[in-house]
Order: sequence, then C-alpha cells, then structure tokens
Amino acid sequence: MKSGDDPLKTTVIVLLTVAFVTLYVLAIVGRYRWDSDKDAIGLLQPIVYVIIGFYFGRVPSEASEKAAREDAASKAREARQASEKLDDVRRTLARAAMTVDAAALAAAPPPVWANDLRAAVDDSLKIIAR
Repeated sequence: MKSGDDPLKTTVIVLLTVAFVTLYVLAIVGRYRWDSDKDAIGLLQPIVYVIIGFYFGRVPSEASEKAAREDAASKAREARQASEKLDDVRRTLARAAMTVDAAALAAAPPPVWANDLRAAVDDSLKIIAR
C-alpha cells in the first residue's frame, strides 16, 4: 500500500501542516507572540520549509512515478503482443517449410543410388533368411 493511499496518515500530515503553517503565519503577522517573534519564526521556519518542500517535491515525483509505471506497463503489453506475433509467424513459417519439404520430396525423382541400395538390402535379407 502506498503512503498516499492511507487516509489516516494523509489526514494527520495535512493537520500538522496546517498547524505549522498557521503558527508560522501568525508569528510573521504578529498575532502570536513568544518572547520574541524572531524566536518563533526561527523555530518554525525550517519546519515550514521542509513541509512545503515535501509537498512540492512529492506531487511531481508521484506524477512522474505514475507516468513511469503506466509507460512500463504499456511497453510490457507491447512486448508481449510482439512476442505473440513473432510466435505466430514462426509457427506459420514452420508449417510452410514442412509443406514445401513434403512437396519437394514428392516431386523429386529418387536418387540414383536408391536402386543400388534396394538391391543391396534385398540381397542382405536373402542371405539372412537362409
């Protein structure tokens, strides 16, 4: 499960962000006073910058990740389709080659040595039969 899919975690992050940004804005405006406004701003400023950086960095990176995942899935589908098409072409070529081989064997005259081989086999069988 992705961290963005958890509603409780997202809610807590949003609430903390709102709280820190509100404190930061109140400290800048002067509504929230500590011993000195510079102390409050100095303490809250890095936290707010981290939160803002997190959000501005997270949103584009999640979009990039989603696009990359979709692209990878698309390329995988294309590769699978190409592989299936290649397998079909191979099967078609194999069937065509067998057809051509069978036709070539049927149309070709027997080799010259075939008659000599038949005679030799017949003579051998006669000798063995005795």
